[in-house]
Amino acid sequence: MKNTKNYALEGLRGIAALVVVLSHAVFTFFPFLQTCNPGYIKQSWEQVAVQFPHTLFNGTFSVCIFFVMSGYVLSKAFFEGRHSSVQQAAVKRYLRLGIPVAASILLGWSMMAAGLLKVSVTDLPGFITQAYQGTPHLGDAIKDSLWRSLVNGAQTYNYVLWTIRIEFLGSLLLFAFLALFGNARHGWIYAPLTVFAIATFDPLNAPLYGLFFAGAYLNKAGQFGRNKFTHGGALLLGLFMGGISSCAPVYQPLIQLILKDRLLPPDAWAYFPYASGAILVVWVAVGDNAVSRFLSSKPLRWLGHKSFSLYLLHSFMLASVGMAVYSATSGMDFLARALLSTAAVLASSAAVSVLFARYVDDASVRIANRYAQFAFPRSPARTVTFGESFTA
Repeated sequence: MKNTKNYALEGLRGIAALVVVLSHAVFTFFPFLQTCNPGYIKQSWEQVAVQFPHTLFNGTFSVCIFFVMSGYVLSKAFFEGRHSSVQQAAVKRYLRLGIPVAASILLGWSMMAAGLLKVSVTDLPGFITQAYQGTPHLGDAIKDSLWRSLVNGAQTYNYVLWTIRIEFLGSLLLFAFLALFGNARHGWIYAPLTVFAIATFDPLNAPLYGLFFAGAYLNKAGQFGRNKFTHGGALLLGLFMGGISSCAPVYQPLIQLILKDRLLPPDAWAYFPYASGAILVVWVAVGDNAVSRFLSSKPLRWLGHKSFSLYLLHSFMLASVGMAVYSATSGMDFLARALLSTAAVLASSAAVSVLFARYVDDASVRIANRYAQFAFPRSPARTVTFGESFTA
């Protein structure tokens, strides 16, 4: 079996997952930076910080990066001539995603049932107080684990799972596209047509599904235009686009252009800066340059290996450990409380992610690969490790 792990993508995915954690922490303690709602201002410096790009705590940008990476990795073997990889990857997808997702849902249910997610007892506004409310039901958690999160995007027991529906269905759509048009002459022409067709059924999320196709055809981009100047420019532009904020004056012309004469819902058009930025960043990461070598460093590869676990579990740590530290430090300055709480969330999320990655996430890779080998005994499954994409 061939292992073609891309360590740069592994490192990029680790950074992207960390940005998601920071985005939810910022949304919890400094919601003004995410919403621009003046009623949420707690510190005077926030009015200055909000005017700069939000790249370091923009979770939506990270999610777009995940989808582009998945499209790239899941189609790589196909474009290398191993066409049977589409069948193998398709039959593995449910198990590869479903096992870690189910484990996270059952963990979320158990923590809710035990009263550990006490988000409503804080004085924080907005986002965090709306999470994990209601009475937990084991039957509902099991249904979410088996199909409702993957197919419907159910997020009652883990609020990050809205992305899993896009990941699962987007992967299957990409596999179907490759089977139908992957070998066609100028097959790339059918990709935007497919995305337009998706928009007739799901206009809000069509740009996100389109990222799988964009990632797939990065495999065909080759080394066109690759040099240190184009790499540097593409990276800076990608990070700039990924940090778009309606509060920052520098973005106002772009926002007005996006909202003018729109054919899709406003929320759908809002994905385009993040999407274009994500494509540029991944394009740089899959090249041979200083950025990809940095992303391939051992610390970032370690973080990348834990990234899916970190993504799935950090909200529980934010709603339990983070809120506990915040409540326990009520006599301190707000900024100190927020920073201590965020540090506690990062540390506890990393700790539980190490265990989850070892006993759940890695196990899901082995189980999915063995099932693919069972389903296609004459065509050995290519080993696609977690180190190659968001959820490969």
